Amino acid sequence: NNNNNMDISFSSSFSRRLRLREQALRFQRYEMLTKLMRHDYDSYIATASFLSPSRIPRIQLPNIQDVPIGPGSLSTAEEPENGAIPLVPDCQLEDVTFKDNILDNILLKLFRYFVQQNTNGVTSPKPGILGLLEQGRTYYLDPRTT
Repeated sequence: NNNNNMDISFSSSFSRRLRLREQALRFQRYEMLTKLMRHDYDSYIATASFLSPSRIPRIQLPNIQDVPIGPGSLSTAEEPENGAIPLVPDCQLEDVTFKDNILDNILLKLFRYFVQQNTNGVTSPKPGILGLLEQGRTYYLDPRTT
């Protein structure tokens, strides 16, 4: 009986150490990926694409909004000459005006109904997508819902 208690104690101590080691390794991997993201974003994207989702869950990879990146690390924006905040380059695609159709309208009304049911009655008198946007804005800006 005493020998059995020692086995259980050793087993739980051993499994606790294994869990701690696994957590430490995950943290180290996260930190290494964060450093890679800061210094070579394109390589980070290639590495993250290789790792997720088949090798590690996406939630274990760092997100760009969680990693402070210095100026010049991302090459997507041109540097302004007057010291202003850099902007994303303009889209080169032709402007297209959205045209409603009956199916889109029905599906949007149905979706807005479900949004209203799942947000404790948040609704908007505005029609269409603008009303849906107002519903979302109202829901997310209400301190009782966040």
